[in-house]
Amino acid sequence: MDEKEVVISVENITVRLGERFFLNDTSWRIRKGENWAVLGPNGAGKTTLVKALTGRVPVVRGRIRYFWGDESGSCPSASARWIGYVSPEQHAVIHENENREKWIRDFSGRPGDITPVADFLSGPPASRAHHGKTDRADIMSWARRLDLTGLLGRDIAALSTGEMRRVLIARALLKRPRLLILDEPFVSLDPCARTGIRSILKRMITSGLQVILITHRDDDILPGISHMLYLENGRVVRRRIRRRLSRAAGMPGRGQKSAGRPESVKPPGPATGGGRSGGGTMPGSRRHGQVLIRMRNVRVAYGKVEIFRHFNWTVRQGEHWMITGPGGAGKSTLIRLIYADHPQVYANDITVLDCKRGSGETIWEIRRQMGFVSPELQDAYPGHTDTFAVVCSGFFDSLGLHRKCSGKQKDLAAKWVERLGIARLMGIPFERLSNGEARMVLIARSLVKSPKLLLLDEPCGGLDTVNRRRLLGLVAEIGNMTRTCVIYVTHHETEYPACITHHLRLP
Repeated sequence: MDEKEVVISVENITVRLGERFFLNDTSWRIRKGENWAVLGPNGAGKTTLVKALTGRVPVVRGRIRYFWGDESGSCPSASARWIGYVSPEQHAVIHENENREKWIRDFSGRPGDITPVADFLSGPPASRAHHGKTDRADIMSWARRLDLTGLLGRDIAALSTGEMRRVLIARALLKRPRLLILDEPFVSLDPCARTGIRSILKRMITSGLQVILITHRDDDILPGISHMLYLENGRVVRRRIRRRLSRAAGMPGRGQKSAGRPESVKPPGPATGGGRSGGGTMPGSRRHGQVLIRMRNVRVAYGKVEIFRHFNWTVRQGEHWMITGPGGAGKSTLIRLIYADHPQVYANDITVLDCKRGSGETIWEIRRQMGFVSPELQDAYPGHTDTFAVVCSGFFDSLGLHRKCSGKQKDLAAKWVERLGIARLMGIPFERLSNGEARMVLIARSLVKSPKLLLLDEPCGGLDTVNRRRLLGLVAEIGNMTRTCVIYVTHHETEYPACITHHLRLP
């Protein structure tokens, strides 16, 4: 092999995370002009491998060499400026940093200060001090291309998951990298945003940018991807040149099936109704059953940015709702209003499970009857917590387990762990899990108390084919066989549990 064509050479590396070793004796070479998709089931080691490339995890054996012309060498930190990186974990880091900054601002008497998206795209203060600000014209150019111009003045902490993903992609591209590593870049993006970003990346690959893409979905594999790398159980099991798009996002030879729409379900039509965001029930749907959620003339705004206006919505016993809409339409905000996790909930006429917000009940009394999963919950959950403790914390709706569970509660938690096929993850610190593994653990947490309301905000984000099918089947069974009401938020309108009866589409 001609060494001059090699961009990165991974030579018999082993990575250590805590007490565990990964990627034992893994080798991989990326040549100039090659664009790779890194594929495999949840927990296979895909993210760990690309983190090793960027120096985010320690390589304890072997070495990684970089060939950037005059700056070739084996130091990841020196090579980091040539690599753009986007991953779900970055959102969690930003969330933690902004919470810390907010505490500092509040303590110092500056509670109204924010970090605008434009400043975030300019780079961290330390970087600006040494290298100067990112050119304003570049920021505006990428903001236009990624539909971010309306967000530049917004607080980075107030963005939706999908909006944050587009901002992170813009920040990576503003580095003008030679290699762009994208770990599940399309999770939480609506179809329009996915199409736009795919088009941009296709043009950039054609112009010479090299890409490494991690994904669990066939549809997310970019047209310019030339090579496939398959991992399983922390090892590379196959490499191949990409000739056609088949079942690339699943492991070959494992008998995985598509996680598309369940065959027994016909897609419900979208709800329509009054208000800026549109709400209501399908024409001709049943109007009986106990009211579980009622919202009247709800308004939610951040300064001059209005999310909801005159929004009306009623959910009854026996109904199961799918909520869709573009990024920033208010899907996650709606879930947070139900869960009493939004500060403007008390300024509105909202009744959930017979309790009107602001009537004297505590949020804990209401949450006791709800199960909840969201990307924001995953970002905020303490990483040091043992995974079985994460599952058991669902009994108390806490971040971390601060109370003792009864023997019955532990038995129930263990049953859900087995049902979801995640027993092998128990005993591992939450922060050591892959994105998809962490999502499955939080799903188990949401189910342990058999809730009256099950709020699932993008639950399939980061899940592989097998886990998506397992989750969709389980939620369908819960909706069809129990009295639990399912509220399901997704950007994939053809992928939903078979119990769904109603569809709310936010514009």
